[in-house]
Amino acid sequence: MIAERTFAVLLTVAALALRAYYAQLFYLNPDEAMQVSAATAGNAVAFHHPPLLYWVLWLTSLAGEQPWWLRLPSVLAGGVLPALVAVWLRRHVHTVTAWGLATLVAVLPNFVFLTMQIRGYAIALAAIVAAMIALDKAFDTLSRRWLLWHFAFLYVAILSEFMSVWAAIGLGCYALMHPSIRPHFRVWAAGQVVALALYGALYVSVVVPIAGERRTETLIQAYLAGAFPARAQNLFFFAATGIFKQFVYLAGGIPAGAIAFGLAVLGIGVWLWRRDPRTFLCLMPFVAIVGAVERVYPFGRSRHTVIIGVICLLAIGASIDRLARRFPFARWAVPLALLATGLAFPMAEFHNIPTNHWKAERLTLLDQALREKIPAGATVIADRETYRLFEFYYVPRSERLYRRGQSKPIAVHQFTMRPVARDHVLEGAGYWMLDAGFAQDDLKPPAGAIVEYNDSGVAVLYRVP
Repeated sequence: MIAERTFAVLLTVAALALRAYYAQLFYLNPDEAMQVSAATAGNAVAFHHPPLLYWVLWLTSLAGEQPWWLRLPSVLAGGVLPALVAVWLRRHVHTVTAWGLATLVAVLPNFVFLTMQIRGYAIALAAIVAAMIALDKAFDTLSRRWLLWHFAFLYVAILSEFMSVWAAIGLGCYALMHPSIRPHFRVWAAGQVVALALYGALYVSVVVPIAGERRTETLIQAYLAGAFPARAQNLFFFAATGIFKQFVYLAGGIPAGAIAFGLAVLGIGVWLWRRDPRTFLCLMPFVAIVGAVERVYPFGRSRHTVIIGVICLLAIGASIDRLARRFPFARWAVPLALLATGLAFPMAEFHNIPTNHWKAERLTLLDQALREKIPAGATVIADRETYRLFEFYYVPRSERLYRRGQSKPIAVHQFTMRPVARDHVLEGAGYWMLDAGFAQDDLKPPAGAIVEYNDSGVAVLYRVP
């Protein structure tokens, strides 16, 4: 049997290597480019996220703006995440079970690609798991020092991604129900007050400015539509399907998600019968359903609530250990089955998983086509996703003036690029149109437009004579 320390090192190296490989393979997607532009422009509240990633990007970009370098903080956080998950789980479940489930986080595509992109999710996930480890250590040793570490990690998570609020709720209820909270209740309560103050500051500085934006409602109606209840939809049905979707995202597909869901229900059910505090840790994050009903936070099969699935690994591990009382091989066989099923029947999130079209060389080919086909002095109309992508690649760091809802024409090679809103109907003649966003359907070319370049999945270039 391989030693635990050796397996931990091998798994961490594999997790880091996978993420580092893809970090240098793909060019930035439009969301990543938006966040870099906002950060380098010094506008930490220009997008729909807390500011920590922007601060990190601002510092990182001072040394260089190669995509792999800007992605490095996420790669490092995502690379150590599986080991952190195992360290946390092994405090509650068998060591083999813990490392088996950690392997899912290391290898499954949803986790690999999410935690190599320029987003705050990798840092938030690592910080939340570290906060759970520190809280358990504080309870086990009655240590005020570990309790302070718990809050330090929790604050990092809060400042990284809004999904951390659901973990904070679960951890708060878990702590309140834990008998070891009594000796350090005052310190814990003070830490909670600081956490609430952070959320109050984020609400004022980030949430309020974007709450009334037309673009926010557009996002809800577009690619986030399935994460909010439709008009007149049965809320019980929405909640039930949404809960199941959390496990589909966790395990990478519907068959594996069904297995994970069944194991989680069994584990939580046993804890509920025994009044175990871990019940609240796993159940309370599902308050995210209320966020979707109130149309303030998505609850679906996406990265936005990935933390719920990660926390529920605890209940899944407990069920595996119960099964192992009769079938000891279940401790490695069940995680292996989840991994194999997730890889064999994947169900990826469109905006999370890069495709082969996003390889760096495809952007180089597009660049060459733009140089060759577009005449000097021409005007190119682009959707906002394309505009933000080209802003990162072609506008010097010192000249980016990222403002929410505002943009200016930018110079790209021999032409000028202007952005227009999604689905804007264009008129007139004598210009070019470029759509290089997530999907080439944001621009509506007028009648008579000629396709001059089409690299499916990368970009479509129109000439309007």
